Amino acid sequence: EMGFTTPQEAVALFSDLHYYSKIDRRASNGLAEYNIDIARERLVKWRNGVLRFTQMNQLWVELDTLHILALGDDLEGHGEMFQSQALQMSESIIFQVMGFVEDMSGIILSFLERYKKISIVKVPGNHGRVAARAKGAYTPDNFETLAWELIAERVRSQVGGEWATSANGTRSLEGGAVEFHIVYGAIGFASILGWLCALRHGHGIKGLQATYTGAIDNKLRLNAILGEVINYYFKAHLHEAQSAEHEIRGEIIQNGCFVGPSLLSIEMSRAASNLPSQEFMLFHPKRGKTHHSRIHLAEVEEIRQYEVIGR
Repeated sequence: EMGFTTPQEAVALFSDLHYYSKIDRRASNGLAEYNIDIARERLVKWRNGVLRFTQMNQLWVELDTLHILALGDDLEGHGEMFQSQALQMSESIIFQVMGFVEDMSGIILSFLERYKKISIVKVPGNHGRVAARAKGAYTPDNFETLAWELIAERVRSQVGGEWATSANGTRSLEGGAVEFHIVYGAIGFASILGWLCALRHGHGIKGLQATYTGAIDNKLRLNAILGEVINYYFKAHLHEAQSAEHEIRGEIIQNGCFVGPSLLSIEMSRAASNLPSQEFMLFHPKRGKTHHSRIHLAEVEEIRQYEVIGR
């Protein structure tokens, strides 16, 4: 029995949208470009990708539930995170919040075309912080948290549900077709068909392979703190899709981004970038993660617009 007759559940990662970020192609000579129009276009491509992979998988397996794991950096920020940030955004933080709430509410409701139930778990990113500097940031003070509570209220008006707050402060909207679990701390935990998942944005953690300060080492230490193996550790922040499986039934999955190349990624000493993307997968109650797909949000020609003088 290969599990094809067993109902599964879908998991869509969502992170690093950086709504209202503005990357002027004149500042990158065509190596990077991003603005609200591009962001909205890619947000629609993400929605369509989730629905398309869902449609394909529903041909062979019962798939009624979607888990959206929102890993942070939905907004660009307040303009003071670094010295030139105000020049690299098109709206102030309040207008960012309102625009994101308007657009994301409709996206979430559109998933009900294919799913009977949607469960959303949200953890904060670093770009939504209220403090100007990271050292002065207090994790619960985050504009993204406010945005997702507003999104939940809008969705609630369409599908119902009641709010509750846990002893740890997690705000949950339950009882409707779309459930929200908004985590105020840096790390959230969710059980998907019995598989323990950890969610965090990942700022303060280096890449998967970095010694002592990397995500693999961080996951092993978090296992020890919890006293059990985290089956799936989902993170974002570095804008690059990666995964590593260094344990028995333990895997790290790092999500991509909506932005693609940025001034930071192309100007640093080890210039790096890849196609903007988001991860999508199915979960099986016995086998864990099964089908793992990547939703690409742009074509190569959209990303490479550099100019060679004389060619």
